[in-house]
Amino acid sequence: MGLTLSKWLDGPRTREDNVSSVLHHPRYSLPRSPTLPLPRQTSPRDLESVATSSKRPRLNYIATPETTSTPKPQANLECLPVEILGEILRDLHPLDFLHLARTSKRLRSLLMCRRSSALWQAALKRALGPKRALGPKVPKLPDDFAHPLFVCLWFVERCSTCPKSSSCPVDWDLRVRMCSRCRSKKVVQSQAESSSILVSGREIKLRELILTTPPTLGNSYLSTELEAMKQRLNGMNDENLTDFVATRKVSMVSAHIHARECRAWEDEIAAQKAVLNAAIRAAREVAIRGKLYSLGWADQLAIQGPGSEFARDPSVTKSQALTDSEWVVIAPRLESLMRKVKREEEVRNQARLKELARQRFIAAQRTHGRVRT
Repeated sequence: MGLTLSKWLDGPRTREDNVSSVLHHPRYSLPRSPTLPLPRQTSPRDLESVATSSKRPRLNYIATPETTSTPKPQANLECLPVEILGEILRDLHPLDFLHLARTSKRLRSLLMCRRSSALWQAALKRALGPKRALGPKVPKLPDDFAHPLFVCLWFVERCSTCPKSSSCPVDWDLRVRMCSRCRSKKVVQSQAESSSILVSGREIKLRELILTTPPTLGNSYLSTELEAMKQRLNGMNDENLTDFVATRKVSMVSAHIHARECRAWEDEIAAQKAVLNAAIRAAREVAIRGKLYSLGWADQLAIQGPGSEFARDPSVTKSQALTDSEWVVIAPRLESLMRKVKREEEVRNQARLKELARQRFIAAQRTHGRVRT
């Protein structure tokens, strides 16, 4: 029996009850969609197999038993099949990898485990490999240096401790990026290279326990890392302490070697980038000169050398290839500069002509003996 006006008005019903009764009436209800099979959950082992395989795998689904209730929609990235997720991860930049790993606990557990190291290595190879413009090969990471930490240090330029500062240099010895303010608070500079701490009656050098900079770079360390190491050593017996110090010493030697390689790698990248930017600026200046030549400023450009106002203009020295849209923006400014150069050249020519006429007049007077001394 349908919904009648008497039933609609019968009883103290609220507006929500009325709307609910209409929506759940058989006449107005929509047909229920069939139950679809859900994809299986992605595991780190699956990601490892996708990263190491060269073939594109087939899409496989594990069908779940049909239930009477309609399943909830699964629209999250972490619920995608492993094959589709692997294809997405194949083309990601390392920084996108890092951002994706920080979106949820599920993706963090998938991408931050050791089984996903092949994915991180492939992403770094795409971004910093020898086929890129910046050619030097990335130094091999030590066992205690995780790929996400390297990506965070190299691609995230802000301070590691405070979110306010940006464009902070990388300290490869301490494995941090720090602004000057945070560095003055958290980094301690020791007085001597042989600085040590006393643990269970034994004197152990700091360079054998924690990350420190070499003496040529200040012989400094992080105060938080030293405190954490002290707490870790206090609960050890003599046998465990000896084994731990020996293992830690080998790890610190490897860390110091890797930091030195990273500094050399960074310097090589900076040198190659400087050469590349110089070539881009030279090509940009040639392109700008060609466009100004076509506009009739050849005489003015002929007197604009390497140290001229034109050569020092920011729109000319920019390390970026010239585009047509950018030329439309900078053309009025450069033409104004050319008009200024033309006026200055006319003033100089007039002064030169006046000086030449004066010298000719003096020479003529001397010839006829009329020059006054």
